[in-house]
Amino acid sequence: MKKIILLSLFFFSVQIIIAQQYPLFSNYVLNSYGFNPAIAGSMPHWDARATYRTQWVGIDGAPQTQIVSLHGPVGALGVGGYFFNDSAGKLKRTGGSGTLTYGLRFGSTGEIRAGVGLNVFRFGPTSGANTSGTPEPIIMNGMAQTLTDVTAGVYLHLDNGFYIGVSDPQMLGREVDLTGEEGMDRELIPHYYLMSGYQFNVSEKVALEPSVLLKITDAAPWQYDLSLRAIFNQKFWLGGTYRQGAAASGMVGIDLTPNIGLAYAYDMTFNDLRESSSGSHEITLGLRFGLPKDRDEDGVVDKKDKCPDEPGLKKLDGCPQKEETPETDKDQDKDGVLDIDDLCPYTYGSPKNQGCPENSDRDADGIADALDKCPDEYGLAIHQGCPITDTDGDLVADEEDRCPQTPGEVSNFGCPIIPAKEKAILDLAIENLYFDVNHWLIKSESFPSLNDLATVLSENPTYRLLIEGHTDSQGSAEMNMELSKNRASSVRNYLVNSGVSKDQLIVEYYGETKPIVSNKTAGNRQLNRRVEMKFVWE
Repeated sequence: MKKIILLSLFFFSVQIIIAQQYPLFSNYVLNSYGFNPAIAGSMPHWDARATYRTQWVGIDGAPQTQIVSLHGPVGALGVGGYFFNDSAGKLKRTGGSGTLTYGLRFGSTGEIRAGVGLNVFRFGPTSGANTSGTPEPIIMNGMAQTLTDVTAGVYLHLDNGFYIGVSDPQMLGREVDLTGEEGMDRELIPHYYLMSGYQFNVSEKVALEPSVLLKITDAAPWQYDLSLRAIFNQKFWLGGTYRQGAAASGMVGIDLTPNIGLAYAYDMTFNDLRESSSGSHEITLGLRFGLPKDRDEDGVVDKKDKCPDEPGLKKLDGCPQKEETPETDKDQDKDGVLDIDDLCPYTYGSPKNQGCPENSDRDADGIADALDKCPDEYGLAIHQGCPITDTDGDLVADEEDRCPQTPGEVSNFGCPIIPAKEKAILDLAIENLYFDVNHWLIKSESFPSLNDLATVLSENPTYRLLIEGHTDSQGSAEMNMELSKNRASSVRNYLVNSGVSKDQLIVEYYGETKPIVSNKTAGNRQLNRRVEMKFVWE
C-alpha cells in the first residue's frame, strides 16, 4: 500500500507539470473565477476569496493548495486577479493572473461577459524536498522555470438564476523544460472548462442550485463534477458534489454577515488512498466590499436616510410616519361647538342643536327644518335629515358605505379607521418588500417588516389584507401574469407561515395590465414592478 501511495503522489506531481490545470476544488461554484476570467465584474460588488485545500490528510507529501482572489466591477468593465500555491509530493507550482472583462446587458433578461487574462506560472521542486533518487529528471535536477500563458472565457448569467460559462485557462500550449536536456520538455496542454447551473426557488425560504463542471483535454478522458446546493433564506446552504470516479464531497456554507461568508467541504475518495488517509478538507472565506450600508435595515441606505438609526419609509427619506393629532380645537363658525361635533360647522348655531341654528324640527330628528331635506320624515344628520338604509349601523348609508357589513367611521366612508401605527407598519412592509428581477422569492431584508404586519393581522382578526401583484411590460404577457401571481402568493404564504389566517388574505394579480407610470424608462419600469397591499374588511 505504501508503494501505491508513493506512486500515486509521484504521478500527481508529474501531472502538475504536464497538465497545469487550475487547482482542484469541491466548491468550484465559489472558486469559478480562477478558471474563467469572464466572471470578474459579474456581481455588483467587489468579491474577495481565500481558499485552503489539503488532500489525503495523513499521507506525507499529499497535495495542498492555497488561492486568494479579488475581482469586481469598474463601470461596464470587470477587473481582478488571483494568486495560488499548489504543491504535491516533490513538485510545486505557484503563480497568478490578472484579468479584464467587458459585459453587455440585454434588457431585463441577463448579461453576457467576455474576459481575457495573463497568467504567470513557476514550476519546480517543493522547498526543502529531497530530490535525490527521484526517477523523474525534472525533480532530480532541482530546477525551476517561469512561464507566461493566456486565459480567456465567456460567461452568461440570466436574471432567472441560470448561468453558463466556457473557458480555457492555458491557451498557448507552452513547453516546460526544467532539465535542459533535449526531448525532456513537456507541453502545457490546453484545458477547456464548461460550468453551468441554475438557482430556482422551491418555497419562500428554500432555493436549489444544481450545477455541473465539465473538464475537457486531449491528455485525459473528459471529467465532470456534479453538485447540488440547498439554500435557506439566502444565508445558509448545504450541498454535495460527485467527482466522476474519484470522490464525493459534503459541503456547508453560511453568511455570517452581509459582508462575510464561510464555506467548508469534506471529500471522501473512492480509490485505495482512502485506506491510508482521513479524506480531504477545504475551507473558503469570502468577503464582499462595496455593499451599501443600511444600519436600521429599512431599505434606505444610510447616505440617503434622514433617520439612519430608526426604521422608516422610503417616501419619508427613511424616517417613520408620525401619528397625526386630530383637529379637536377648531370651531370655524365660533358658536362654541367644535367642528368635530358641529352638524353645521360653517353656520352659527346653538350647542343644544348640535351647532345648528335654533329653528323648528317637525320630525324631531335633531335637524332644523331649514337644514332638513326631509323635514317631515325622521332621518340622520349625515344624510341631511333623510332616512337611510344602514345595515351595519354606522350612520353611513349602504349605497355610500364602502364597508356596508362592517361598522366604521363616517369620516372614512363607513370603514374602520386604521390606527396610524398600524398604517405605518403596512406602509413599511410595502416599502421594504424586495424581490430579485424575474424572481418571486422574498429577500431576507423584507422579513422584519412582514413579521410586524403579521402581528397586526393576528391581533385584529376582523382585518383582511388585499395583496395585488403587478409587473412592468418587459417579457411576454403570460410570463408577467404568472410572475405577478407568484410574487403576491409568496407574500400570502409568508404571512400564513407567520400565523395569519388564510381567511384574512386575498390575492389578486394583474401582470403588466395596471401600470402606475409609463414603461418607457428603466426607472418607471422599476416602479411598475410592485406588490401592493391594503386593509379591507369585506
